[in-house]
Amino acid sequence: MFLYFYESYEAFDTKAVSYVTETAYLHWNTSFPAISICEVKGAELNYVDELEEASSVDDFVHDLAFFTGDCYTCGNKCDECDKLNFTAEVEKKRKTCTDLIRNCKWNDREFNCCKYFQPLETEYGICFALNSIHTKAHDGDIDFISNRKNGAGGISFRTTTDVRMYIHPTEDVPFINADPDLGRDILVEELTNVTLNVIEIDNDENVENIPIRKRSCRFPWEIPNGMKVHKYYSYSSCIVQCRVDAQLSLCGCTHHFMPMYIILNALRAENSQKPGLLCECVPSCNEPEYKIVSESRRYADAVFRPEASQKHRRRSNIVRVGKKVTDTADHPNTKENEVFEYIKFQINIHKCESLDFRNVDLYASFKLTITEEDDEKVLSPDFRPTGVCVRKFFLKRMSPISGDSQVNVNLQSLPTQRFKRIVTRTTMDLVGEHD
Repeated sequence: MFLYFYESYEAFDTKAVSYVTETAYLHWNTSFPAISICEVKGAELNYVDELEEASSVDDFVHDLAFFTGDCYTCGNKCDECDKLNFTAEVEKKRKTCTDLIRNCKWNDREFNCCKYFQPLETEYGICFALNSIHTKAHDGDIDFISNRKNGAGGISFRTTTDVRMYIHPTEDVPFINADPDLGRDILVEELTNVTLNVIEIDNDENVENIPIRKRSCRFPWEIPNGMKVHKYYSYSSCIVQCRVDAQLSLCGCTHHFMPMYIILNALRAENSQKPGLLCECVPSCNEPEYKIVSESRRYADAVFRPEASQKHRRRSNIVRVGKKVTDTADHPNTKENEVFEYIKFQINIHKCESLDFRNVDLYASFKLTITEEDDEKVLSPDFRPTGVCVRKFFLKRMSPISGDSQVNVNLQSLPTQRFKRIVTRTTMDLVGEHD
């Protein structure tokens, strides 16, 4: 009798919830994912009038404003840095929503970008999130829902500088350990098309009555004690809170970016011997699964805009790339066979993709000898540098190009199946079996 009761209790304790697949999709409303836009460092390099290194204060504030896990200047001596108003300096470096995002459309219907892309505090600083429950505009008339009536949803927008785009569930937030498959670097003058598939999870109305320990998930409104970083629960917000608590324990203080402790930069499994931070975070009960099924990128052609008068002698600027300085010297405005000279190029491909040129050996020089007669020669295919990194560097860092990037994110189709979490055993089942 005792063994029978024990087996019944064990089944109740470990198998109270199970999953089934639903295919009655005709009446479903499918939520579009949240999209967060975060400005990245290195997007705009400084131009100076004389050969000089950037001050330690400028470098420090730059690393502070665009923190992504590394702070190259934090260990350098900087007496002036202690006197800074960090919040004010960071605000000067980063763009506002109106300066960053424009021309937003949902299913080809225009809407006010900054009414829906709201500020969201993250481990990367202030990002702008659309369709996030942490920032959702309650007075908005767009619900970002896809169904059989409206069709599969799609959003498009433009950004004015280099950004990192995160695609994530509505309750999630961008964080250091985010799924890299759902993050994309968007460069200026770039057209990016992303197509998604989604598998949602629906919950039986009785699931909430099952203890969190037994169902192994939390609903967004089930906030753990001590969680302060965000208004709603998600796995990502739990990890951020865990990292904040660890920093407070180690340092007695916290900041908007985390120190480079090895135990804070990585997560480890409970039984693993690898160094890392152990966080007891369960997934969200509502968390859908997003998968990028197709993606296309196209870079805009180089468009040089000669000045109105080309008769004067042009003094080209000195271009600072981190602590490496390149002097392009003086070149009279005359025709020459070569428009630029590519002297030396050495760069890590990963650094190129992350737009971080600050600690990479990079040297280049070119002759700017553009006249109206030279225009066709400049725009010819022979002019364009070979290699993705070289092309990006010359077109973005040394060429007088201006323009937005275009981003299109669409659901491939409406889902025809989803998972449903149901209750299989309750305390009443346990009592019945005991009797």
